[in-house]
Amino acid sequence: MLSLACTIVLIVETALSSTAAAAHAPLSALSRVAAAKPVYYLALGDSLAYGLQPNGDFTHGYVDDLYNVLRHDGVNHLVDLGCNGETSTTFLRGPCPHPELRKYSYSGPQLQAALTFIRQHPNGVKVVTLNLGINDLNWSIDEPACAPGADPNGVVATFDANFSAILTQLLTALHGKARVVTMTEYDPYENACATHPQLNRLVRTLDARLRAEAASHGVPVADVFTAFGGTVLPYTKVCTYTWTCSSFHDGHPTRAGYAVIASLFRRAGRFR
Repeated sequence: MLSLACTIVLIVETALSSTAAAAHAPLSALSRVAAAKPVYYLALGDSLAYGLQPNGDFTHGYVDDLYNVLRHDGVNHLVDLGCNGETSTTFLRGPCPHPELRKYSYSGPQLQAALTFIRQHPNGVKVVTLNLGINDLNWSIDEPACAPGADPNGVVATFDANFSAILTQLLTALHGKARVVTMTEYDPYENACATHPQLNRLVRTLDARLRAEAASHGVPVADVFTAFGGTVLPYTKVCTYTWTCSSFHDGHPTRAGYAVIASLFRRAGRFR
């Protein structure tokens, strides 16, 4: 669902030099930072980070909702690099699969764009969210047949290696001065493919690797998989939290679904 680059069309602002908030300190400490100094929330990922909805509403995603919470704690700038269609591989190597569906323009891979932004704003980035994985699986899913595509185990292994590299590079660049939070993926085909539980197992397998990598890097995880239905079939929340049951037949979250994801990020990151 997303990709980044070394060149970002952004307004370059004065870097935040204050060390008032360490990565695990209460974010309320940021409210004591002078208002003139930028404090950034950097959102990374795929179309969920972008906030895509098939009805054309791209301004009520989980990133937007979480930013409204973070603003009360002194975060005063949002930089959303999310890209529709981004996989863990395109995130690392580029290009963004759908550059027309992103909120900032950059060239090259999303990871490099993020690292460049972090270097250009030392001490300024205080919150980073990241969601990746479902597009890695979509490439391996034969949706009409409700069955995994070729080499699903290889797909998960590739994601695992990519995700570890992504977290390592982000955390190294941030030097422990920002709070990084990620999320598990949910299965948008749970009801349509309820008689083929191998898809649900594939999502769980990917999420298990995601959790393990996040834990090894000290990164908290928002449990979206469980909140959106988990292993219980039929999935009773799919029609409320996603557009799957609508005329769009689209697995992206609704506004209500994005609000749930934002609340899970808030709790996992201990924001307020």
